[in-house]
Amino acid sequence: MNRNERQTKLYEQYYFKCQCLKCLNHSDNNIDYSVVKNLDQQMDETITNENEWHKSYSIGMQSIALYNQIYGDFHPDLTVQLMRVLKLKVLITDKLDDREVIQLIKRTENCIKITHGFDHNLYKIFREAIGLSAH
Repeated sequence: MNRNERQTKLYEQYYFKCQCLKCLNHSDNNIDYSVVKNLDQQMDETITNENEWHKSYSIGMQSIALYNQIYGDFHPDLTVQLMRVLKLKVLITDKLDDREVIQLIKRTENCIKITHGFDHNLYKIFREAIGLSAH
């Protein structure tokens, strides 16, 4: 839910106005969360068909921009979405030294480091996805 929806629900149910940083910041007032959900569903539907991996990647990149608006630079959900998009990019590209791929790899690794840590299984999956050993 966006800020206004959260504030209304909290007030109706718990009779208080939230003053957390996210609510005070008003950064998500104009986000339509149904768009994010719809993009995730579209990505899930197209990802099952190898012929639509380019479309899945494109949808995933759109969703990452919205995830960033919602969660900021670092959040576990954003990290998982970055990982999904990176795996698609690796599947559809021949060159892992492409600038776009390198930026996506760096961003995903940085997010994993902050949200999950290098001991987490997601980091092992990340390393395998980019062709590095899992150790």
